[in-house]
Amino acid sequence: QGEVVLEKTIQPSLSPTFDPRPILEVVQTRGHVRCGLWNATIHSGAGFHLDLCRSVAAVLFGDPDRFEGIPATGNDRWQLLHDRKIDLLALGDSYTIEREVREASTGSGFTFSSVYNYDGMVYIGYQTFVLCAEKQRRYDECSSLSICVIEGSSHIDFLTTAFPSRFIMAVSTLEDQTEMLLDGL
Repeated sequence: QGEVVLEKTIQPSLSPTFDPRPILEVVQTRGHVRCGLWNATIHSGAGFHLDLCRSVAAVLFGDPDRFEGIPATGNDRWQLLHDRKIDLLALGDSYTIEREVREASTGSGFTFSSVYNYDGMVYIGYQTFVLCAEKQRRYDECSSLSICVIEGSSHIDFLTTAFPSRFIMAVSTLEDQTEMLLDGL
């Protein structure tokens, strides 16, 4: 369905499964855009990042429903993009020069859109522990502080420089992070 069939050649290809066409051309041929989204966003059917995918589909095809939500996590999002299993990553990832030049998990660089959303890292949870994290205190009432963060995020890069590893609990999905917050961990 809209996929290109490559013909046999005399010389072998270095990457026989790689479609050399630009992503935009591949997406237009396929007829829908594949968006990497948090599983919770896909199941809720609402949210900023889902609206972003719908907007891209509306621009490309004149129909906001011509997209497919593909579950992506903090661990696999860059590999999915690298392997072209998704066309657009819509998890709210931050732009860093490292990710543009050589993202660590894939060894490849990625092209980012213009910045469309500015945000920052915030701590949420019990007020006492929020203050502990904000002030980077690790003693007295703060000695049992736990900071839950999604693996592979730029937030974890900061946290590992500010806190000893025993304070950091890394998870791979937004659902896991939410569950830990609700469980009081």
